[in-house]
Amino acid sequence: MTRRARFATVLVVVLAGGWHGALVRAAAQPSEPALEAVSALRCWRRVDRGAVRIGEQFGMTVTCRVVESGSGRAVPDTVGLEPESIDLLPFEVLAGERFADVTGPGHRFFQYHYVLRLTGEDYFGRDVLIPPLELNYRIERPAEAGTVLPGRELTYVLPGEPIRVLSLVPETAADIRGIPLETLGAAEARLARADVLLLAAAGLGLVAAGVLVVGL
Repeated sequence: MTRRARFATVLVVVLAGGWHGALVRAAAQPSEPALEAVSALRCWRRVDRGAVRIGEQFGMTVTCRVVESGSGRAVPDTVGLEPESIDLLPFEVLAGERFADVTGPGHRFFQYHYVLRLTGEDYFGRDVLIPPLELNYRIERPAEAGTVLPGRELTYVLPGEPIRVLSLVPETAADIRGIPLETLGAAEARLARADVLLLAAAGLGLVAAGVLVVGL
């Protein structure tokens, strides 16, 4: 084999090896993260106490985060979380509300607050499970001409949470309160009060400035 032929053979081997290595590196590189069901929707709950008495009212919040990005968004069916339709038996739902949604880059939070109560003589000294919640949702992806492509229906399950039942509410306990839950509604109310105080301070400042001008 001549020197030129050997050089051509070596060149072909080197080029083939480099091309194969590039393919291997490309296959090893992770693709752009997609909107997956496991991350598209996540919920959690908080109860304002770890133990209650029969007939005692207590609070529970359910907060969910849904992904809303350019590659798609999660669209939950929240009918099952509405206070008038949520199923929390054996607990009784006395009241409930949904707070204004809070949005951020790539996600949105929504939150429900419920007032619950347990009655009955069969629960003394027991851990009673607040039932798990099932939330149906779909992942919508953008399509051509500004339309969206809905995905199949998925189900997110929020696990149940046990709560200890002590005894009857004492007759002397007119108003039993637990640890206050921090809710989106409370944060919104604080912001509204801050705006009112800011406006009041600005008004007082203008009045003071007017008095100074008149005095001059």
